[in-house]
Amino acid sequence: MKEITLKKKTGMGTIKRNKLTFYIVCAALPILQFCIFYIGVNFNSIALSFKKYVSDGNGNYYYTFAKFENYKKLFKMFAEQEYLQKSIVNSLKVFLFTMLSIVFSVSFAYYISKKHFFGKTFQVFLFVPHILSAVIMVTMYKYFVENVIPDVLSTILGRKVNPLLSSPNRDQTFAVMIFFYIWASFGTNTMLFCGGINGISESIFDAAKVDGASEPREFISIVIPMIMPTITTLVVVAIAQLFTQQMHLFTFWGTDFREKYLYTIGYYLYNMTKKAGISGIAEYPIIATLGICISLVTIPLTIIARKCLTKIGNR
Repeated sequence: MKEITLKKKTGMGTIKRNKLTFYIVCAALPILQFCIFYIGVNFNSIALSFKKYVSDGNGNYYYTFAKFENYKKLFKMFAEQEYLQKSIVNSLKVFLFTMLSIVFSVSFAYYISKKHFFGKTFQVFLFVPHILSAVIMVTMYKYFVENVIPDVLSTILGRKVNPLLSSPNRDQTFAVMIFFYIWASFGTNTMLFCGGINGISESIFDAAKVDGASEPREFISIVIPMIMPTITTLVVVAIAQLFTQQMHLFTFWGTDFREKYLYTIGYYLYNMTKKAGISGIAEYPIIATLGICISLVTIPLTIIARKCLTKIGNR
């Protein structure tokens, strides 16, 4: 009787090979995009922050190694220009209002999910900014605060009321613009939280009712922990955008906003980049330097905030 010996297969089987090929094809595009638009762009930005472009007088530029000259120039600009210092404060104010908006969005999403009075109407009102173009919404809002409200107030008070947006009072102008920013972002946050709350099983709420839990207790003990991943994501994104959020200033004013004391760092950076594209590449190194400094501040804050919120969520 012949002895049958089984040979151990070597190499990769057809099924594994097909799975590996499928994985490589699916992962190739995002990896390529990451390499080009993140690693490549950021590497170029780091290199630019140590360069200095010099004109040869004929419209051509060549670059030289500038060491830390761009960083010194940037810190000097922020030390001497008061409006740049104010732009940091404005960016922090926008972040604070963003956090308040997230808190109110969670509460309002719970109110809508419970189908209380006028909830659906408020929901439509908040989603309007995301149905229409941002330019259309800004145009309508500007007309409303510049013409409609002043005319109504003038009729009621019996005296002339100045336009709200182009008012000489900076705090008033900032308040009018921050209101639009919150309104424009409030709907998106509420929609995300509504989706998270609707994903919670009804049996959990039924069990809470049987145990005698009130709506505030249900909100704090059930809803908040269950949608904590969504809250964490929005907070982390807000921190990452701390110094790049421009509060729709460009949509309102383009590059011609003359009230520099209402700038945010995001608007200042965007404005510098847009103008540099017109005037030439000489300003690119200082723009890249500002971007690197922003990253050095926001990246550690983002990582720390994510870890802290994840620990809170796990508890």
